[in-house]
Amino acid sequence: MMVTTRATSTALAIHGRRRLFIARDRLGIKPIYYYYDGHTFLFGSEIKAVLAYPGIKPEFNRETLAEYLAFGYISEAESMYAGIRKLPPGHTLRLEEGGQLEIFQYWDLDGPVDDGALPGEYYVGRYRELLEECVSSHLMSDVPLGMFLSGGIDSSAIAAIMARMIDRPLQTFSVAFKERAFNELEYAREVARAIGADSHEIVIDDNDFFGALPRLVWHEDEPIAHSSSVPLYFVSALARQHVTVVLTGEGSDELLAGYGKYPRVSWNWRAGTVYERMMPAAMRWATRSGSGRTPRRVVRPSAS
Repeated sequence: MMVTTRATSTALAIHGRRRLFIARDRLGIKPIYYYYDGHTFLFGSEIKAVLAYPGIKPEFNRETLAEYLAFGYISEAESMYAGIRKLPPGHTLRLEEGGQLEIFQYWDLDGPVDDGALPGEYYVGRYRELLEECVSSHLMSDVPLGMFLSGGIDSSAIAAIMARMIDRPLQTFSVAFKERAFNELEYAREVARAIGADSHEIVIDDNDFFGALPRLVWHEDEPIAHSSSVPLYFVSALARQHVTVVLTGEGSDELLAGYGKYPRVSWNWRAGTVYERMMPAAMRWATRSGSGRTPRRVVRPSAS
């Protein structure tokens, strides 16, 4: 059994006499898949639930292939199964008795743009306050809590904050590959010792990795693009023996642009703004028209 990572998220469905209402959480932690052909409406948290209905065939959605190969995932509302769609994060779905289906966006990340005029110490301090507040809000639970600890900055920072906020040793869980080049347990151990955590570890080899793939493919519904899903499966199984809820450092790199691709995206965005401001509209139109005649086999989305 997999352990559930705790997040401020939910998905719900309310069925009245003349209307079905479905909502997905703001960031899309909880998945919702659905199928609608104008007569039959099916939905579930897994694609398998939709495919279990008689007459629904698992057919490949070819339109998603280019995006998947470029980015490793399918964004927005499509899935890799023809006819099966996803309700996007921060959206609701309403199906009326007459068959009308409407989707509304109820939330988006819309914060004020900061001009950076305040001193750097302010932003560091404010970020710390918000991080501690976020961790604290996730500790309100009636079940045992733990932490996935990799030894990196993200999970180590959260673990250190958790250790100060609870009245017992923090349960941490770490996973590594047997090959030394992919083994970072020494960092996780150092952090666990520093915060007085009760640490648990599991080491997997290539037989464990490839042996788990058939089950993971079944669980994930769509193709696995990131190998991290495999060690995550093993560390989740380990954690489930001790706790029922864990916190993780997932999302921190995205929040602080920690991967190399994020600065490149930022620079591309700024370059596009300069391009829009300095290039005459007629020339921009000519450029777009020319690119539209590029053979499709040459055009593909950029991964960075």
